[in-house]
Amino acid sequence: MIADRFLTEPQMEDLLFAYGINWPSYALPMERLAECFGVQLTRSYSRPTVRGGASLGFRSVARPDAVHMLIELKRLGLPIEPRSLVTALVDHVADARTLSASELSAYWYRSQRDKWPPRTIGSEGRTNRSNAIRETHRTATGYTVEFWRDADRIPREMTVRAPRYRRPRRQIDATCPECAFEYTQGDPDSSAAHRREHRVRMSVLAPRANRRIQAVCEPDTGRVRVTARSPVWLHREMYERARAFKREFRYDFVKWGSGRRDDDPMVQGFLFVTPDDRFTGACAFRWRDFSTDAPARWGLQWIWISPAFRRQELSIITGLGFGPSLAISWSRHRLRPPWTLFSVLMGMRDY
Repeated sequence: MIADRFLTEPQMEDLLFAYGINWPSYALPMERLAECFGVQLTRSYSRPTVRGGASLGFRSVARPDAVHMLIELKRLGLPIEPRSLVTALVDHVADARTLSASELSAYWYRSQRDKWPPRTIGSEGRTNRSNAIRETHRTATGYTVEFWRDADRIPREMTVRAPRYRRPRRQIDATCPECAFEYTQGDPDSSAAHRREHRVRMSVLAPRANRRIQAVCEPDTGRVRVTARSPVWLHREMYERARAFKREFRYDFVKWGSGRRDDDPMVQGFLFVTPDDRFTGACAFRWRDFSTDAPARWGLQWIWISPAFRRQELSIITGLGFGPSLAISWSRHRLRPPWTLFSVLMGMRDY
């Protein structure tokens, strides 16, 4: 029955009965029950035997909505376990890129089961608890049910608390003082995203010694050249520093191919290395072939230095071992004559 796309009202009552719930439809129609859980009944039709033939229509509940109603009934403390139906529905939408509210409820069921926040239902209007009678019960499944009755002992409000519910931490928007990542404290997903990104950003902002640098660093230069054919780990180092450049100067895109490779054959990247084998920054050049009469030449696309290595009262490249012929003004982002940065980095012998 649940394999159908729709369940008629009698079929829905049979499904509840199969879970041990003898639903009094004469007192509370199925349509009213569905509305309590945000579900709207629709009309389903039998498939005509021939094209253009007659078809019968029935007031029905869509299958995802039926599973959602079972989940909501369990949230109210009823002794049902719709896990098999939930699993079947989740498998059915496993490849879907978008989900309905009912399908999302099923998707979250396994992680939120018995952890839902308190659910309160009641009659119209706010219950005057000063004159109400409070009763508390615990169901066989561990749910705590709190009733509020009026002076005539008529139930006016009911609150159900799940046995494994824990009050969530207060959520506060925060910015990490070290990596500048914006996240929400108290939100597990946001905090996990911050932890992942924090490790990546701090590896660039506060670089550590890397034993692999000695094998790729050009002797007596303090630099590592990165081309399209370089190892993937060097492209990853370039990419993370290009990301840092994008974040700091608010560019629209990262000026390096990807974390796996920049496949431009006319790109030259350089990672700056300290004597203790740490990457402290990077820069990238690309070959510029102008359509005008201007001659083609290498152009500096971007340069980024870790903040801890800036403003040390010496030129950046000179301090990193590139020789005294070059100086860079970090505040103005320009190269000073008599040499171009690329000519110094390339040694004027390969190009």
